[in-house]
Amino acid sequence: MLFIPSVLCSTPIAYNVSFLKSQYSFEGRSFSSFIWNTGVFNQNLNSQSNMPGFQWPENSGKYVGLSAGMCIGAYYNGELRIANATYNGEFSPGYVINGGGTPIAKTSDAFHLYKVSKGDNCVNNNDYCYWYTMIERGAPYNDVNNNGIYDNGIDIPGVKNAYQTIFVCLTDGFAENHNIAEGFSGGTAQLYSEVQFYTWSYDYPGYEDIHFMRYMIINKSLVEWKKTFFSMFVNPQIGDSLDDYVGCDTLRRLGYAYNRDNQDGTGAGNSYGSAPPAVGMTLLNHNGGLGMTSFHYVIPLQFEPSPPCEEFPYSPVEAYNLMRGLKKDSTSWLDAATNPPKKTKYTFSGDPETGSGWTEYNGVIGNCNGGTTGQVTPNYAKARTFIMSTGSENYNLPCPSFVQFHYAQIVARGIDNKNSVTKLKQLSDKAQQLYNNNFIIGINPISTSVPEKFTLHQNYPNPFNPETKIKFDVPKSDFIQLQVFDLSGKLVETLVNENLNAGTYEVNFSPKNLSSGIYFYKFYSSSFSETKRMILVK
Repeated sequence: MLFIPSVLCSTPIAYNVSFLKSQYSFEGRSFSSFIWNTGVFNQNLNSQSNMPGFQWPENSGKYVGLSAGMCIGAYYNGELRIANATYNGEFSPGYVINGGGTPIAKTSDAFHLYKVSKGDNCVNNNDYCYWYTMIERGAPYNDVNNNGIYDNGIDIPGVKNAYQTIFVCLTDGFAENHNIAEGFSGGTAQLYSEVQFYTWSYDYPGYEDIHFMRYMIINKSLVEWKKTFFSMFVNPQIGDSLDDYVGCDTLRRLGYAYNRDNQDGTGAGNSYGSAPPAVGMTLLNHNGGLGMTSFHYVIPLQFEPSPPCEEFPYSPVEAYNLMRGLKKDSTSWLDAATNPPKKTKYTFSGDPETGSGWTEYNGVIGNCNGGTTGQVTPNYAKARTFIMSTGSENYNLPCPSFVQFHYAQIVARGIDNKNSVTKLKQLSDKAQQLYNNNFIIGINPISTSVPEKFTLHQNYPNPFNPETKIKFDVPKSDFIQLQVFDLSGKLVETLVNENLNAGTYEVNFSPKNLSSGIYFYKFYSSSFSETKRMILVK
């Protein structure tokens, strides 16, 4: 939990305007999805019924996700309040002000979904041109001149080096958005949260199947939220979705879904056929040591008899119990792989490929009404959603203060359905490594040992075609630039332009539109510079 200046609880008033649901299509190099201004993503509402919108691979007509979003549950002056984003969403673009001691939700034309892609500019994208209006609300940007402020026309909107970035500032502060028809039993009074949300993807090799998200959730209510929980709700649908299983990896803070067997339909239409993929959501930051405090499934559809306490909630209390890591009637989940069964807040935390621990293949115990024993049976329900939460009975969030989460939504396909989960875990590790490296992409740390001095090494191979590697040593944390120039001294590409910790790094240089010839690469730090020559031969 972090504290923010009180000025964020007292923002200049803007005029209210009416907002309809709107969305942006979000794209990676191998997937596409939908981002809505209600806090919901992965959902395609461009038809008469809810349809899956998380498509993988892109343009394949095959989908791995129906709907997802962040939910907040807390006690507000002793009253349970929830702000949900599962199917309809209880958020909309806007912010919260202190209106004479009372929180008031506001919005304006400036509050909407913003989208920028690599190569955009003010000529071809108005969102690029007006990105500056959302900087104080948390919109990310590449600080080109490293001065700590956004300089319109110099700095670059969006996450640095991202293929695409979408940003929106949301609030649950409008009472008309709180409705029990939200999908996950909404309908309480407002929490008066402000959610600064952005999502992005990269087109770098190896990262094509990762969809990153950042949430900054600010308590703007003027009272402390008590017993606070934050839950990522996910409704996965892997092709022919009525044969999905779910599971989690507690060490990786990863929740996932995979196909029950190795055949998803015939492979025609929306189905994946043999060796279907797995899809998951991993929480990248520990968030003050809390991490993922629970993971479990909820049954959205009833095709076979199933315990009523594992069904979708019909009241805010039931939804809050699920966010706490319990069944909706506050019964504990039981690990069916232990004898006697142990209480747990993490269902199916075993490994499907190795068969160790509790997986859906072991079965479930359908205990309700506070029961602590029961018969182990197959999980008869044919559809799954899952909830992964962070929070506790002792976690309080004062105003003004905020909490921040980074997630990665990932897809992987292995040699069979269970191996797809293993591949997903490996991709989760890759996402975690990038987070740990402050999302510095394209610059590979090859050693964390502290070098004795700044050194720029000769590129290799040299001469080169089509690419070469450049290694350099950084003995202390510093702002580093590495730039490539032609014979005339014209800058042709900036390879590094950011703060780096001590270590040895390597970058790839892959010129696409340069002719054969001699080029120079120059390394800069605050106290050192060096230039070397390289030769491109085509």
